[in-house]
Amino acid sequence: MSDRTVFVLDVSGSMAGAKAQTLHLQTVRFIEQISDGNSVGIVLFNGKAWTVHGLTRLATREVRNAIIASVPQTGSGSTDIRAGIMEGLSAFSRAGVSTVGANMFLVSDGGHCCGNPDYVGDVLPHLSQAQVRVVCVAIGSSADPHLERLSHETKGTVYNISRVGADSKEMIARIMEAAMQEVITSKEMAEVVTISVVNEILTIDDSTDSAEIQVPIDPDIGRNTQIQVRSEDIKFIDIDITSPSGTTYITNGGQVLKRLELKQCQLYLDETEPGVWLIKLNKHCGQAVRAHVKVESEATGVNAIQMNVQLRAPEADCPPIIICTLSKANEPVVGAVVTATVDRPNETQTELPLNNYYEGFYYGYYTDYSGTGRYNVSILATNSGNSTNWKGKVTGQFRRQIVASSFQIKDYQPSQPPSGDHFQELLLNNAFGGMRINSTSNGQAVGGTSASGQPTSFTSTSTKVTMINYVSDVLPHLSQAQVRVVCVAIGSSADPHLERLSHETKGTVYNISRVGADSKEMIARIMEAAMQEVITSKEMAEVVTISVVNEILTIDDSTDSAEIQVPIDPDIGRNTQIQVRSEDIKFIDIDITSPSGTTYITNGGQVLKRLELKQCQLYLDETEPGVWLIKLNKHCGQAVRAHVKVESEATGVNAIQMNVQLRAPEADCPPIIICTLSKANEPVVGAVVTATVDRPNETQTELPLNNYYEGFYYGYYTDYSGTGRYNVSILATNSGNSTNWKGKVTGQFRRQIVASSFQIKDYQPSQPPSGDHFQELLLNNAFGGMRINSTSNGQAVGGTSASGQPTSFTSTSTKVTMISYISSIKETSVEEINSYQRRLDDINSTINLAKLVNDS
Repeated sequence: MSDRTVFVLDVSGSMAGAKAQTLHLQTVRFIEQISDGNSVGIVLFNGKAWTVHGLTRLATREVRNAIIASVPQTGSGSTDIRAGIMEGLSAFSRAGVSTVGANMFLVSDGGHCCGNPDYVGDVLPHLSQAQVRVVCVAIGSSADPHLERLSHETKGTVYNISRVGADSKEMIARIMEAAMQEVITSKEMAEVVTISVVNEILTIDDSTDSAEIQVPIDPDIGRNTQIQVRSEDIKFIDIDITSPSGTTYITNGGQVLKRLELKQCQLYLDETEPGVWLIKLNKHCGQAVRAHVKVESEATGVNAIQMNVQLRAPEADCPPIIICTLSKANEPVVGAVVTATVDRPNETQTELPLNNYYEGFYYGYYTDYSGTGRYNVSILATNSGNSTNWKGKVTGQFRRQIVASSFQIKDYQPSQPPSGDHFQELLLNNAFGGMRINSTSNGQAVGGTSASGQPTSFTSTSTKVTMINYVSDVLPHLSQAQVRVVCVAIGSSADPHLERLSHETKGTVYNISRVGADSKEMIARIMEAAMQEVITSKEMAEVVTISVVNEILTIDDSTDSAEIQVPIDPDIGRNTQIQVRSEDIKFIDIDITSPSGTTYITNGGQVLKRLELKQCQLYLDETEPGVWLIKLNKHCGQAVRAHVKVESEATGVNAIQMNVQLRAPEADCPPIIICTLSKANEPVVGAVVTATVDRPNETQTELPLNNYYEGFYYGYYTDYSGTGRYNVSILATNSGNSTNWKGKVTGQFRRQIVASSFQIKDYQPSQPPSGDHFQELLLNNAFGGMRINSTSNGQAVGGTSASGQPTSFTSTSTKVTMISYISSIKETSVEEINSYQRRLDDINSTINLAKLVNDS
């Protein structure tokens, strides 16, 4: 399931003017930015509340336009925040979606002035029950003072905008965007590490015609870089962007895209040359203009410098604390210059150098108050020549800048930091949670510097600890926390103990054996399958999503196209997503043809191509049943590969579902690959089911699952290439009129999923066990929740043997009592049967007694 966000927007009279206009513009940018599949709703409130656009999944241009049109640019009336929040919860309820983990984005500039003054106390039980997080934007000094309690209790944040004049629209937009980014970060950006290099307001005053900023792109970032310049006066501004080697990108030349409706210019770069870039803004008008310059770039590996910020609210004996960490691969970057810029309630700014350093933390106590109200914070970190290092090595030039949230000052606050080792005590009490990074173990600042001043000399050591039996060490903690571990093992050198770790925590191991530059699509395919397993239980609990295609297609250098037929059977077809992903997506166009001949193409705009995600996507609310054709056309000379994925939601309980289980090898038995196909928990029989196995030597083999017994297709895998992990994917299709369900021909269908992996160690059996090995496993419930209804006599459906693919099928559904079921599957004595019956009678008596107690 996608992210679900309801915007709850204040449209009272005080919002009229610059605040409402900027809120509208920033909402437009937000809607343009987030991916298809997310769900957004709009609720407005003043003295009452109403929904202007119900929670709707973003899928088409029309949906986006409708949401944008529902956000007003003016306001009137009073302020009832409680009504807005309750209407926001109703918007989730009317959409019929799960609220667990959903977001409410609340924007207000006034105090709650209707009904119960303790509106937070009224709404918190409802928010808590729904498990909705509230992220707030407080605009101006009159914004309600209780928003902090509201956001804190729901694990949200408050962002504050102190400057609200018409000349501060860029500042308002900058902070609103940071708040909106928090709403979408958890899902949208989970797969990549995006580094914020610049997040700055530039001013070109009336005495000059230009302003510029230098942007260092360090070697550990540079992938999918976005440079954005936003301004209310964008029509008067041209942008020149110069690379370190002198290549220039300009608006007049068309490389920098100017979008007047979004009031922004943008340059997107797949790969960015490392070094110092220059962004120059040239204005063509007489008045001063302001612009919000933002540069974000993805990390190219684990060694990108990352910055995290936390604000600690003031306490009776302690001013607010601003804390920052800089790290590479979870090791501290030391000797940096870190500065906090604080926007105060009186619309002025101050700077606080975070000169204190201890155990990987840069921090400072803020005391430069201008009065009561909210103080918003942004952080800039840069290197300090050769004094900045990581693990003893000079980092080189870098820049990191983010907009953080805010803290609130009420009445009197301390004007001095506490004496003694206050910060160290907070750290020892784990006050900063997940911000902790590796450092020294003795509580001293790295390099031996004191915690009271900026360190002037740094050394950093990294000690590699050998822990052979790490699984035994961590399992008690994982077991107590009841955390499931899903692993992705990359390459032949991945740790051999991951299977035990995942098995003991009820997780899975996925393996990637092909790790070359030409295998990126295969790597992405398996990683996505693993990530899908992590989110399936919560994210997709409300719908049954069927994987129809999950395939790697290759267009070699001797041809210009490749295609795949996709049957959409009548029991699926809702909310269908067709995705084509490739490292070479810029050279590929997609033609998708429906059974009736309707064509969707990239060149026509129906198939959305997103170069930054290296994918093309088509989303269909309702999908015509029949055979679709997906054709990939390439426009380059070399071979290209593409990962084609088609998923569609079931329209009812009768959709054919596939489940797969891999049984690890044992001393006397090779690994077993098992698959069930079912409709409404009744078996689909006579299908063609094939397992494709990626071996450790980077080759593939196929295993037809020709054995069939009691609803299970299965095969013993013995085509080893050596020790290591073997990853499995399964394809199931109908076999003409031989495939049936409850005696009826199923018609054409296709199901394909990427499963997990099994591990081969040393010698493994080259033959399946003799006798009725599989049947014995089944009788011992070895395959748990995979069991589906079948016949009651232990024979293959239709009377076929368990050793070969059934050639003729009939399917019957026999409901049996527990006693007769036990009699049919096991040689059971009369005494044992009577014992089972007595236990059943006891259970029934207990149930009847409970009913009587309940009735009385």
